[in-house]
Amino acid sequence: MYKRSGVIMRVRPKPDVERFFTGLDPIDPGVVSLPYWRPDPVEVGQASPSDAAVSVYGGIARKP
Repeated sequence: MYKRSGVIMRVRPKPDVERFFTGLDPIDPGVVSLPYWRPDPVEVGQASPSDAAVSVYGGIARKP
């Protein structure tokens, strides 16, 4: 879908994403699968998506 839209995207393993945060102060919850950043309330009987299903990591950090 991204490629068809002209967006270049490279899926990276978590350690590769964590490298971008070296020397910075991460904000909780740190580098995690994106649904864990702003999780919507899970309805009864509904499971959160797995890391493999999302396959995108992200995080926010501050300069010390």
